[in-house]
Amino acid sequence: TAYSKQNILLNNLFFYSPKFNGWLRAKKSKYLQEKIEFKRLFFSTCCVDEPDWYVSSLNATYLKKEKAIKFYNIVLYIKNIPFLYLPYLYVSFNKVRKSGLLKPYIGFSQEEGFLYSQPIYFATSVNSDLEITPTIRTSRGEGIYSIFRFVDSPNSYGEIKGGFFKDRKSYFSKNSLAYQKHFGYNFLYKRDFSNSKLYMDLK
Repeated sequence: TAYSKQNILLNNLFFYSPKFNGWLRAKKSKYLQEKIEFKRLFFSTCCVDEPDWYVSSLNATYLKKEKAIKFYNIVLYIKNIPFLYLPYLYVSFNKVRKSGLLKPYIGFSQEEGFLYSQPIYFATSVNSDLEITPTIRTSRGEGIYSIFRFVDSPNSYGEIKGGFFKDRKSYFSKNSLAYQKHFGYNFLYKRDFSNSKLYMDLK
């Protein structure tokens, strides 16, 4: 650790957040007045010793005023095997809604293979938002899901969900499924006034 009036230098930094149930580790970090710079950054929500997955970034910068972090040259590892590369990623921790990528869903099934779903969030207006989630199951197939949320009064809100998934021919034949394509929708609306109530749930 080194200190000066302008900055603080830290080696082998480790930080854990119970709020996100995740940890962050950096080989080197520099604490500046407006930002924190990281070198060789690692992040995961799995155990620290042998995580099932983790993200590695050569360089990252946390912007204090914006409450956001910029990642550069990112690699997603699954069991220490590089799976996905991104040259740049911006993640905001600010409570103000912004369009961008949400936390991905990662898993593994012996029958369906590796599962990866990446929600994409759109702040469409002050009273509405849209979430689109492409998903892949490496041994089964691919699909996409979406949800549109809206608030039309202080006492009411609604959701419109829809999704589509298609099995691969090999999985479809092996499991003798009735349908190869799967799709559905859901419309939910709640309205609650002192003298009037309405509840709709269509599937």
